[in-house]
Amino acid sequence: MSLTILPTGDAIDLRHVGLIQYVPSKGVAIKDAAGNLAAWLDEPDELRGILIRDELIAAAAPRLRGRSHQPNWSALLGEPNISEEDSLV
Repeated sequence: MSLTILPTGDAIDLRHVGLIQYVPSKGVAIKDAAGNLAAWLDEPDELRGILIRDELIAAAAPRLRGRSHQPNWSALLGEPNISEEDSLV
């Protein structure tokens, strides 16, 4: 199983995600195929929220084909990079 590390340091298997959406001025919702909330990322800044959403969608596409892509949150968001070792999973 290959997990994607989120900007929060949590990890998620994007192969089981049904929806990734940015909720304006609030954050990014990640829902499973049944529509249940799998993860929530607080991000009131619209540009950053859209960037996070787009990167997660880009990361989900190769995972559906059995490949791996880990967004570099440090480079994208200008924050310290979160490694798999720092993950809660």
